[in-house]
Amino acid sequence: MSDAAVVIGAANRVARRLRHVWITESHVLLGILEGPPVPGRRALEAAGLTVDAVEAELMTGQFAGPGHFEDEGLVKLGPAQALLARAQGVAIARGLADVRAEHVLIALVWHEAGTATLDLLARCGVTTGAIRDALVSVGVSIPALPLPETVEVQYGPEVFGPADRFDEVFRHLGQVVGHRFNWSWNLTDDGRFVVHGEDAADLPGIVTGLIGPEVVEVDETARRTFKIDSRHPHGARHADE
Repeated sequence: MSDAAVVIGAANRVARRLRHVWITESHVLLGILEGPPVPGRRALEAAGLTVDAVEAELMTGQFAGPGHFEDEGLVKLGPAQALLARAQGVAIARGLADVRAEHVLIALVWHEAGTATLDLLARCGVTTGAIRDALVSVGVSIPALPLPETVEVQYGPEVFGPADRFDEVFRHLGQVVGHRFNWSWNLTDDGRFVVHGEDAADLPGIVTGLIGPEVVEVDETARRTFKIDSRHPHGARHADE
């Protein structure tokens, strides 16, 4: 079995244990850390990332709260799918059939990591540069490419509304907000949706205008600063990423 299959299996178990409905890049990181001691796991540990730190972050903030499961099978792969596709490209470029954990890390570090993943690493005190150096220290050959630069983006309050009104909100935000601002969304276990995005996008005003103030709740305490890849195109990103 390839490292990637083991990692996704572990990430799926993590997501189900935490009652998250999507497997994100951050769940994949935890899957690597909880997997066998392959070079990818040793690199993350050498960079200073721990199981306890990542799991604690996944239980807070935009990841917090149980979600709805459509069945008892796999959690939706979601945002991690693009990461694994890039990792497969790394493996193929090296003449390998199987994707290894270190290929996943190379794909994560040298490409557009999701907003939440970069922010999670920062809160754990780990930089992409530290992961790069750790990969070298465990004998992984890495691309001769500069690491992407990160920029800080101020996110505004979280906006909640009834889940049965989310389709119209999502369509509107995708058309009006998605091409100019970063934003994310999720569903909660109490039948609501939550959207969170750049302060300048004024999501509270947009959502309230769409579905009415009587069904909208705004959490002003959720304001925070995220680190994102400077090459990241503005657009809707699931809460995972």
